Amino acid sequence: MGLELFKKVPNLRVLACGGDGTVGWVLSVIDQIGISPAPAVGVLPLGTGNDLARALGWGGGYTDEPISKILSNISQSDIVNLDRWSLDVEKNKDAPPPASNEPVGKESLPLNVVNNYYSLGVDAHIALEFHEAREAHPEKFNSRLRNKMFYGQMGGKDLLKRKWKDLADFVILECDGQNITQKLKELRVHAIVFLNISSQVRKGAYYLGKVSLQEQCEQFEAIMLEASEVSRATTNLFTEKAKLPEEKNANV
Repeated sequence: MGLELFKKVPNLRVLACGGDGTVGWVLSVIDQIGISPAPAVGVLPLGTGNDLARALGWGGGYTDEPISKILSNISQSDIVNLDRWSLDVEKNKDAPPPASNEPVGKESLPLNVVNNYYSLGVDAHIALEFHEAREAHPEKFNSRLRNKMFYGQMGGKDLLKRKWKDLADFVILECDGQNITQKLKELRVHAIVFLNISSQVRKGAYYLGKVSLQEQCEQFEAIMLEASEVSRATTNLFTEKAKLPEEKNANV
């Protein structure tokens, strides 16, 4: 593997070419092989959402910019820190067993490291459906436009079925010791999204890190919270200096 070959190179920088999933995979591999110090990682946005690339100033998609220019920008880019969160999930022993016609939940998470965000409800459901469909038929998901159309189609189905309208009835949510479950019920949220980066694009909605919690709920039926009591580790990434405003540089 390339990272193994170059892990002892001083001042190593890595360019991850792909979407958020590819970046997460690269960061996990860096964890596994124990590169010390961990190299800074940049992003060439080739995925569907490209949320991390957008937050770091690399843009929402590759625009045929010459590779030589991209590599030159990488060598001059500033390094910033990204908090990475460890997510612990435990089975609710008091929950009643599912009915015979209900799907059975999985006992463990496929990945317990959070880089961008994690969510509950319709947002997570659509992401899971997309992942499983792409795993089953990768040849059908070979363009960014087609992938976005899939998200739009699934979002439209939920708009009609409103399958997740009762999400708040199954959730108890505390933030910094404050129980805000009642607020979820009042707003009848369909999704709860915990953001670790300054923005998220999903289903045509754009979640901004500087918009108030109330505005987020009213506009997108989503919750944005800053998690506070989870273990985390800091990873170096680098930003496109020419494209990244100073205020965003401080937030990533």
